[in-house]
Amino acid sequence: MAEPLRWMSIKLKLPLLFGAVCLLAFGVGGYLVSRSAKGILENEILRRLEFQGQAYATALDSSLRAVMQRAEDFASDGYIRGHLELIERKKEQGEDTNQLRTELQHLLARNKLPLIPSFSKRSLLEQGRDPDVR
Repeated sequence: MAEPLRWMSIKLKLPLLFGAVCLLAFGVGGYLVSRSAKGILENEILRRLEFQGQAYATALDSSLRAVMQRAEDFASDGYIRGHLELIERKKEQGEDTNQLRTELQHLLARNKLPLIPSFSKRSLLEQGRDPDVR
């Protein structure tokens, strides 16, 4: 049986054979390594996105629960109405209402003003929702 590359000199056969073996080894090895690394990285990215999504959903859920509780508190807060009526009565009688005003301002600043950013977040959430999804 005759050698297939008999027309080529030995000085060219050895470097070409070495190059072919290296190309085959690095090509196949590189392909296998890149495929396995790609799969591992994709799985890691998906797990990270899932974890982050759950964290964001938990934070949003707690924020919405707080908004709901504060909205209920805001709707049924007779203390503010009573305080305002007391201020108006004392004002009509000519009495000093500064202390009552300060108490009411502190109450509103502590309990009612945080509603504004919460409702802004909720309106952004509502705008981003698909109207067909409930």
